[in-house]
Amino acid sequence: MSRPPKVATIRSTARVTSCGDVAWRAVDKIQTLLTLFRDRKWPVLYPYVSPKANFDSLAAVFEQALEHEQKVTVQINGLYELCFKEKAFAEMTELQWFLTEQVEEEKTAREIVAKFRFVKNDPAAMLDMDRELGSRSAQVTSRKM
Repeated sequence: MSRPPKVATIRSTARVTSCGDVAWRAVDKIQTLLTLFRDRKWPVLYPYVSPKANFDSLAAVFEQALEHEQKVTVQINGLYELCFKEKAFAEMTELQWFLTEQVEEEKTAREIVAKFRFVKNDPAAMLDMDRELGSRSAQVTSRKM
């Protein structure tokens, strides 16, 4: 029987937007993490933080997304560290999937921000980026626990 961490806090601003596939992928990950917590009878807090809705530019949207991914990385690392301290080794194994996924999420956000910084406000380049980003398909990597 695993010992629960003292308290786990999950913060999410995932919602269905025009980038619905990406939002659903985030929701899927949150549900997977909640399942891990519920299966082990760990307490969960659900603070809601309203995301910023007005931006000065399209690039600013993706810069905030990158900042959010970096915060999520810190939170997942914190959970992993807590499991280590509590000697919850089975849970560390489960969290490894989240760590791996988060590396990819942060990398993707960083690449998009770098492209926006490169193209600046060039309309033709922005159209190309719009096409490129619009053609991406979300790969939901649901994991049953």
